[in-house]
Amino acid sequence: MGMNVADDLATGFLRNTGYLNRQIADIDHDESLRQVDGVNCLNWTVGHIVHYRNVVLRALEASPIDGLGSRYDRESDPILSDGPDVLAFGTLRGLFQESGEVVADAIRSSDGDLGRPVMVGDQEVALGSRLQFYLFHDTLHVGQADVLAAMA
Repeated sequence: MGMNVADDLATGFLRNTGYLNRQIADIDHDESLRQVDGVNCLNWTVGHIVHYRNVVLRALEASPIDGLGSRYDRESDPILSDGPDVLAFGTLRGLFQESGEVVADAIRSSDGDLGRPVMVGDQEVALGSRLQFYLFHDTLHVGQADVLAAMA
């Protein structure tokens, strides 16, 4: 019985997307901005997931999802209230859904390329290993968003 690593990785991103979509379907923009001590709000967390899915797409030499902006980058300031650089939560939900499908397609298209070396800082690793880390990161934040959605 053979194992298709690319398909497994793609399925993981799609599973995360489907799961979180169900959890955030009825949350409005104001609810997405609700603050919880010690973590960023749901709006930032979902945007941050999309931001890192763009990192995945760049690693796969695919085009990133447009429309996100830098507000959701790693180590950006917490979103404490609405503002001009904070995306409407409905828009974020759409970008999140799109990103899951686009990432899965890009991973499946890269199947023969997963052994290609990529640089992470000053270290060279296989693309497939890096994609496994990105799936872990995605799953971590989907879990956080699930809790934040329940609190919203």
